[in-house]
Amino acid sequence: MYTTSAKFSAAIKNNARYISAYFLYKGIKHNIRKLEIDDNIYTNDNFIGTFIAKNGTISVNVGDVLPLEDEEIDVFMGLKVNDAVEYVPMGTYRVYAPESNIKFKIMDYRYKFNIKFDTLKVVYPSSPIKILQEACAQAGVALATTSLINGDLIIPSEVFFGYEASCADVVLAVAQASCSFAKITRDNKLALKWFSKVDFDIDYNHQNKRAINNEYGVINSVVLAREPQNDNIYWPQEISTERVEIKIVNNPLLDVDRHSAVITLYNKLNGFRYTPFTTTSQGYFHLDSGDIVRLQQKEGTYLEVLLMNHSISYSGGVTSTFGTAALTKTQINYKKASAIENKLLNTELAVDKVVGEISAKIEKTEKTVEKLDNGVEILTKQVENVEQQITSEQIINTVSTAYYKKDESDDLFTTKEELSSEIKQVKDSVTITLKEMSGFNFIYNSSGWNSTNFWYGTKNEDGSTTPVIGAIEGLKTNDTTDNTISGSAFKFISGTMRQDVRLSPGNKYTLSCKTKKYMSACSFKIYQGDISTILFQHDALYTDEAWHECSATFTCLSSLVTLEIISSAEYLIIADIMLNDGEISKTWTSNNDEIYAGNVKIDKDGIRIAQTDTETETIIDSSEFAVEYKGKKVVRVNKDTTVLQKVVAEDDLQIGQVKLITRPNGLDFAVIE
Repeated sequence: MYTTSAKFSAAIKNNARYISAYFLYKGIKHNIRKLEIDDNIYTNDNFIGTFIAKNGTISVNVGDVLPLEDEEIDVFMGLKVNDAVEYVPMGTYRVYAPESNIKFKIMDYRYKFNIKFDTLKVVYPSSPIKILQEACAQAGVALATTSLINGDLIIPSEVFFGYEASCADVVLAVAQASCSFAKITRDNKLALKWFSKVDFDIDYNHQNKRAINNEYGVINSVVLAREPQNDNIYWPQEISTERVEIKIVNNPLLDVDRHSAVITLYNKLNGFRYTPFTTTSQGYFHLDSGDIVRLQQKEGTYLEVLLMNHSISYSGGVTSTFGTAALTKTQINYKKASAIENKLLNTELAVDKVVGEISAKIEKTEKTVEKLDNGVEILTKQVENVEQQITSEQIINTVSTAYYKKDESDDLFTTKEELSSEIKQVKDSVTITLKEMSGFNFIYNSSGWNSTNFWYGTKNEDGSTTPVIGAIEGLKTNDTTDNTISGSAFKFISGTMRQDVRLSPGNKYTLSCKTKKYMSACSFKIYQGDISTILFQHDALYTDEAWHECSATFTCLSSLVTLEIISSAEYLIIADIMLNDGEISKTWTSNNDEIYAGNVKIDKDGIRIAQTDTETETIIDSSEFAVEYKGKKVVRVNKDTTVLQKVVAEDDLQIGQVKLITRPNGLDFAVIE
């Protein structure tokens, strides 16, 4: 937690607050329109040995045309205390990619560690703290940490941090070996830290969407493992209660002396426990991930919680979203915190003599989620996977490749495309299965680009349909542009709309969307006859007016399913509705029969081209060619008939055998035989 004045600490809890935010670019102060910052230490089911960038987006005022890409900015947020604003430094960020002319992606000094680590500059024998100091020197970032658990462990000769290892890989290894997590501080230094108590309470009446889960722990065992050999060192060797372990796998520094290191780590972790939780509150931007705060309960008591994930959202006002997840008690056999760019080759070999099963796995991951110094930016992840499972009854071999596209945070990816093959061998048969899934969207007009076309209100007994019910319109604003892939949405003041979709019975499908609501009871359901699947269903209570993602997977029971969206009052906004095959939600895309680009709309019914300067729209469909002016058709071509509202002829005009000939002072009519 950043140290503030006592008046700030009191005022930050008030219901009515004046919040301000600005950034310095080349020493000049600029106001911030919107700011999103994710401050996380938990990723990939781990918080020990992680090194995650504080990252997010910043939107400047429309009038500020600034060449920010690849530049550094200093960000500040403040709270009005009495008659003055007390500002808190949020750190220095690199602007690494524009999303628009006014919106940019940012990340802290974590990016400086993405350079190759020069191992020749390390003088051996060495120690983890000295190697860490060398990594910071090469990255050009000051080190705030002076001592570490296992920091003085003697490293007699060069260790292998990975092929083409970066300075970040070195930081990850040292953080893991010292039972800590690595962060860039608010004053732009590297710190290896552990959870620490701060004097701050989050009042119950300031908590929203609160969820408290069962306590995780108590940790009573530490495992240092070498995989895939299953060469494990445990401490303590014997334990009378259920073993709740922390496993650290293939750490190159601890491998030098695992027997001494495991006892040191156990002494720090023994008895460690915490309560997983999530909540959203008014923004406490002076808090940091790694803080231990007190969460007030409904009855007035307090619960100490660890802040592992803290997301800050500012747009005039500010909100904080806190989250702390429970580790998986049955640890996987390979772990490594996600880096800005990494290539991982993970292997696992497990022998279960109790159930008689051998499992082998090789997984290669190539991922780049941020922009590096060489200017390359690849916002995708490719995972190639080979698995074999052997039991007394069968052998299953699976080979798969999955391509992923980055979502709104470092660890949220949605599948773009999958390809897998499987060979299953039993004593009397061999089965070969090939599966391929892509991002095809089965829904027409899935994000409001085309008003409410292809949606209907009710269906009559004869199969005909009525228009959508209530006040529903297409919406395109800065909000939808900033927060959706399509840039557009449906806005319900109140109403109902439905769409029928033809699918293949027996297959699995996933429906997903983005939503935000105000005081509206609303729902999105999938109907298959009398059976319904709920994508979301909310009451009319006020929520947070923030964007949320929803997804639901279902098995198709009939060839025709009905999508139904209902909103009772103002307002519901829904965008990026995606219905794709498979069990994973895919990145939104329009239906293959649709193209929505600027003033051109192409769908299964035809083509519409708008010309904004003349307020006309050209329409081409299966029934006619027409031109509309202010919603009224002024030109219509149907079969052999053309209907014109007005005609201006600059030269002669012939209609049948009658010809109109222009003269300087009049008009002549001539009959042509």
